[in-house]
Parts: sequence; C-alpha cells; structure tokens
Amino acid sequence: MKGDIIHVEDYHYEIARRIIQQIQEKLQLHKGIFSISVAGESGSGKSVSAVAIQKELEETGVKCLVLQQDDYFFLPPKSNDLNRRKSLTNVGPVEVDLNWIDANIQEAKNGASFIEKPLVDFKGNTIEKETLSLEGIQVIIVEGTYTSLLKNVDERIFIARDFTSSVLSIKKRARDVVDDFLMQVLQLEHEIISAHQQYCKIIIKEGFDVTFLN
Repeated sequence: MKGDIIHVEDYHYEIARRIIQQIQEKLQLHKGIFSISVAGESGSGKSVSAVAIQKELEETGVKCLVLQQDDYFFLPPKSNDLNRRKSLTNVGPVEVDLNWIDANIQEAKNGASFIEKPLVDFKGNTIEKETLSLEGIQVIIVEGTYTSLLKNVDERIFIARDFTSSVLSIKKRARDVVDDFLMQVLQLEHEIISAHQQYCKIIIKEGFDVTFLN
C-alpha cells in the first residue's frame, strides 16, 4: 500500500531469527520459490513481522519479496468502509481477491520474470496496478488477515493476538477511525480469523512468544 511506514523493533527481528532457524531446512530443500504467509487480526503485527523476516533472510543472502493483502481488496479503503457499513456481511474474506494473490504466487513459482499486482493508494482511495520484478527472488512473504487461506503457501505463520490487545497499534497507524462501528468489525474479524489458526504450524502468541507445531 502506498505510503505505508513500517517500524520494526528489535524483538521483531529476534522472533524472525527464531522462525528462520526453524524453517531453515525446508528453505534449503525446497526447489524454486518458497512462500510464507503471515496472518492475524488487525493491528497484531503482521506487517512488521513480515518485514523482519524479509530483512533477516536477506542478511543471509536470501532475496525476498513481501506482498501485502491490503493491496488486493476489491474496493479501495474508503469505498470498502462504506460497503461494510451497508452490511456487516461484507466483512471477511469476501472483501479480498485471494485468487489474485494465489495467482501471483503461482506465477512466481512457475518461473515468471515479473508479476502484475494491484496497488492501493489509501489517501487517493484508488487501486492502481504495478509490475514487480522477480529477478533473484527466492522467498515470497505475503501478509494479511486472511492469508492463511491461500492455497499456494508453503509455510503459514499466525499471530494469535486479538484486537483488544491491538487497538493501540490500530490507533497509532492512524489509518482507521476507532469508533463503535470499527469495534464491531474487529469483533467480527476476530470470530472469522481466529478459526484460521488451525491451518498454521508457527504461532506467535501474546507477548510475542513463538510456538512451533508438528
């Protein structure tokens, strides 16, 4: 998303190093581009976790590309908010073109030299398109609320923090007005997204403790 500023703290890098150590063998044995999803509720730390993993991998010489689910919404931000206010049934995976994300990942795995993807301009409330080079890319990291549902992902990470502990993060990023309606949306998202934890083998818990499941 245009204009996104992501601040990564030292503890994010520490978590990233632990995750990379855990999946190192998979990365080494995997043929072609390896894909990782980072999912969780709004404000849980998906973006910073994805960027931390990217930077730590690139420190070891592994070139990465981060894709943000926020770019793949069917409607631009302000229009999407209005659509949600028409009916809460418009909240959930139905808002996001997950098929396009999956297609971009598959194109990369198939050896494409570039992908074309949407790019959201939050301030302009528009969705543009951009072309990204895949030259040298070895790992794609895709972050977003519903990315655990993607089909073409090799490793799934879930951040198990609910919105009640993430509201401060949401306020800090100053993208959304935290009103009663947003709290309803966050509660509904919690009910939807919490069920996706079952698809993930790496869980980042409250306090950013990491659990690895077999």
